[in-house]
Amino acid sequence: AEAIKELFLGLFQHYDVDGNGSLNVSEFDECLNSASLNLKPAEVLALRNAADADEDGNVSIEEFLNVAFDVLLFVARERAIDAAMAKQN
Repeated sequence: AEAIKELFLGLFQHYDVDGNGSLNVSEFDECLNSASLNLKPAEVLALRNAADADEDGNVSIEEFLNVAFDVLLFVARERAIDAAMAKQN
């Protein structure tokens, strides 16, 4: 779990372009879109809204880490659903 946390921390720091300790809308969206998660724009928006717990328009490192594992679970679930539907067709 610590290795995954370090990976997420590095990802956050890479996309915190202005170095202010939080991701603004464009930084957060670029971070998710670059992660090859194949998220739809509505999914990125939903995740951003979920991550921004204090609703200040930015995602702090704490907020980011809190939802990072949820993002992985969300993507895994979506891929499993897509695979199951593909098998039915």
